[in-house]
Amino acid sequence: MSTNGFLSNDKDTKAPNKLYIRFEISCFCYTSYMPPRNLPFISRLAILCGGFDAQFGWVFFGFGMIFFWIFFMNSEVVYMLAYGDWESAPGEILRVEETNASENNTSVYESIYKYNVSGVNYEGTAYTTGRDFYNGQQVDIEYNPDNPSESRMGGSRRGMFGWEVMLVMLFPLVGLAFILFSFRRNMKSVDLLMNGRFAQGTLLKQEPTNVTINKQTVYKYTFRFEAHDGQMYEATGNTHIGSLLTDEKYERLIYAPNDPSYATMYDIIPSAPRVNPDGSLGPLPFTAYLSLILPLISLVLHGGYYMLAYVL
Repeated sequence: MSTNGFLSNDKDTKAPNKLYIRFEISCFCYTSYMPPRNLPFISRLAILCGGFDAQFGWVFFGFGMIFFWIFFMNSEVVYMLAYGDWESAPGEILRVEETNASENNTSVYESIYKYNVSGVNYEGTAYTTGRDFYNGQQVDIEYNPDNPSESRMGGSRRGMFGWEVMLVMLFPLVGLAFILFSFRRNMKSVDLLMNGRFAQGTLLKQEPTNVTINKQTVYKYTFRFEAHDGQMYEATGNTHIGSLLTDEKYERLIYAPNDPSYATMYDIIPSAPRVNPDGSLGPLPFTAYLSLILPLISLVLHGGYYMLAYVL
């Protein structure tokens, strides 16, 4: 008899077919259901996208990509790798028009010019901050000899905006960083839900971090637990909702059988499924699937715009 608290078929015992009963002091679960456990694909996605940092990341990424399409993809940065050993030709400004864009409170102007290569007439578009050209002005044109329709005009840029708009990349990149960080953490949770073993832990310490969420300090909690090998291990996790981890004397944990130090507290897994009495996983709560809304909207809208603007 052991006091670790689970019903299991231990493969590492001398009698592998013998059923061992482990009784938990806290009585939160009695189980003969050993991993791997079934977790539907849609449930895995919901857990991967769950949590405050993941949702914050998708919001920041989704809005940031709007600025990416408007400013970055219409900037000179897009063309920085296009230039090579281009050839020159004389050109003439056909018309100059003021756009709806501006930089530092100065209007951006669009200049349409023409040029001739080997008897073939071409037109191109250039942009300047402020009106630097006028109709009928003679200008110098550089064109790609492999594709003469690709050109640029001296003293101007091909993109509506200059290099300064690279700063807008910070918005989607910050969002992407939050998404990747949360994915890494939530992938651990999904892996442990499917392949981990349960244990009970006792709180060793809680330490404040420098992070706050909704004006609440995020704390780092450390729990100690005994694994199936009889050794003691520690698990850590961060949350700003302390009641998740301090409402019981013993806290449910889940750990990797081959590496018990790879563990997490069950109650901080985003939208964790219910654990059935036999140890199998129940369905996720309906609200868990709401975490898929922001990623779906972002991917559909931005992916659709990319296809329409650059592929179709």
